[in-house]
Amino acid sequence: MIDVSDVYKSFAQNHVLKGVNLKVRDGKSMVIIGASGQGKSVILKCLLGLIKPNSGKILLNGIDPNSSQKNSILSKVGMLFQGGALFDSLPIWQNVAFRYLHGKQKINASEAKKIAVEKLERVGLKKSFADNFPSELSEECKKEWHWLEQSQPNLKLYFLMNQLRD
Repeated sequence: MIDVSDVYKSFAQNHVLKGVNLKVRDGKSMVIIGASGQGKSVILKCLLGLIKPNSGKILLNGIDPNSSQKNSILSKVGMLFQGGALFDSLPIWQNVAFRYLHGKQKINASEAKKIAVEKLERVGLKKSFADNFPSELSEECKKEWHWLEQSQPNLKLYFLMNQLRD
């Protein structure tokens, strides 16, 4: 279950999330729709514990994604962005190895990077891509990432990010 209570998040004077409340019960789906810049990605990053809200409470199956127990829930979470996008603030290898760096299966960074590089090579991407950031990838490489991202087994929560067009 996802439980978000009175969550606020600002970046300097830009108040992005203003008292967000939502509950999603196990086995249910929910869609967040809004214009560009309205906080859809910010709430998802808060749900994953990538950024902390200024105030409010977030629980994923009863666990705060910013707590010391977050790894027990993050190993069951998958994220699929529009067109196979990546977390823009992380290098490619950290995107691929996200569950190994933060989940219940947490391992040391050098071992996680080795696994990530092997996965990149499995879908035809060169080892040299591992330290690049998403903005440095071609559209073709992003498509390959999309396939790799979908190959993560045993996930219980899926966050899907897609853009609607007129």
